[in-house]
Amino acid sequence: MTKFVQGSELNATLEKIIKKAESSLVLVSPYIRLHSRVKDELKPKKNFPELKIVIVYGKSENGNRLAKDDLEFLKAFPNIQIRYEKNLHAKYYGNESAGLITSMNLYDFSQNNNIEVGVLTETTNRIISSLSSFVGTGDLDSDAYNYFQDVILNSELLYQRIPHFESKMFGLSQAFDKATIEKDIIDQYHNIVDERFVGFKSFEKNTNFSLPIQKQGNVGFCIRTGVEIPFDIRKPYCDKAYSSWAKWSNPDYSEKFCHFTGELADGATCYAAPILRKNWREAKRLHQL
Repeated sequence: MTKFVQGSELNATLEKIIKKAESSLVLVSPYIRLHSRVKDELKPKKNFPELKIVIVYGKSENGNRLAKDDLEFLKAFPNIQIRYEKNLHAKYYGNESAGLITSMNLYDFSQNNNIEVGVLTETTNRIISSLSSFVGTGDLDSDAYNYFQDVILNSELLYQRIPHFESKMFGLSQAFDKATIEKDIIDQYHNIVDERFVGFKSFEKNTNFSLPIQKQGNVGFCIRTGVEIPFDIRKPYCDKAYSSWAKWSNPDYSEKFCHFTGELADGATCYAAPILRKNWREAKRLHQL
């Protein structure tokens, strides 16, 4: 079954997919900042270690960084993988019986403000659907599910926590024992400035370049107009520029100035990455980012 969804129904569909997940939950989104409603649906899943959760992201507010509170929230799940795919632009949310192909990021602003649409796909048996797909008679749900399984396999695993169970009743049943962290390199990704991080735009090196003198205090610059504003990487626009940007709310839309120095950026900054890559280390030091 397929169904076109939009508006509040789209948000409700996402929440339903999370709520009904029993063995598998896949959340694929370039940008991730968890809405409170999404967190509310996810929280009970901490008590179900048999549910495998896979998160794949590619960008976020500040280069390759998940918000600290969201990261700590996700790390607490007993059976979870957090993965990174630098070329990710697609959005997909699915469980063992349904999938949502959508324009909407797993991002609170998108869920509250943007015009977003999606296609819900459902199946009664993914195994049978996958076999049908193999012989050329598959459906949209299995095609989408299989495609995003490939995306997951080709992404880079940054964090993994797996559950361990102990046998009960002479091996007839299992009880959850504990969860252990098998891999955790996500902080390394967040701290290293690297061209793998999509949020930082590439630039041509200039051997004569010297960092402009940064004014004292909490001074930043609007990335669209260049006027002085308070430094805040979550609010890199002046009020007038923000009103213009918010009409479309495209976090990748190229802007003109660096939020940290005010220098011309020639399209190398955007809402998602408001600081020029070459200035990031100094901005991080001065503003304790």
